[in-house]
Amino acid sequence: DGPFTNCGSGNYDLFIDNVSTTIATNVLYEIDWGDGSSLFSQATLPLLGTTPHSYSIQGYFDLVLTVTGQNGCSSTETYEVYNGSNPSVGLFTPGNTTDLCLPHDITFDILAGSGNPPGTLYTITTNDGTGSVTFTHPPPTQYVHTFTTSSCGAPNAITQNAFYVSIRAENPCGFSDGIV
Repeated sequence: DGPFTNCGSGNYDLFIDNVSTTIATNVLYEIDWGDGSSLFSQATLPLLGTTPHSYSIQGYFDLVLTVTGQNGCSSTETYEVYNGSNPSVGLFTPGNTTDLCLPHDITFDILAGSGNPPGTLYTITTNDGTGSVTFTHPPPTQYVHTFTTSSCGAPNAITQNAFYVSIRAENPCGFSDGIV
């Protein structure tokens, strides 16, 4: 199961509903919201729709719910919460990238949106046979790729005999792609 997700707005008001069959025998509910706010600790949970918890910052959070019964036994469950938006991303090439001797390093500027939320992953791939590389937010400002083979005969749906470098920024709210 994925996280509880809010996409697109600044605050995420999360309402809790107790659907437990042991409501009458539980004596304590504790909720660590995971965002640094005060611990919720009461004998009952608020009625659905009456008191939300507001996540005012973006990112991933571990909501930890602990329920204690009359017999003193407790059970803990952790749920992911995500507050964010779909990310933006792009790549910039320095140009002057034809007829180069091999091996050759090319530096690409990574243009990640400053508003991209924590929890965004950035995956860079090429069609030169090397594997992909993944960065967490915030990504580096540059990516250096070493080309070790000629692009002659390289399969590319956009331009034949050319390599591409692409980047994808992705989080629970969606993804964006950039390609050079």
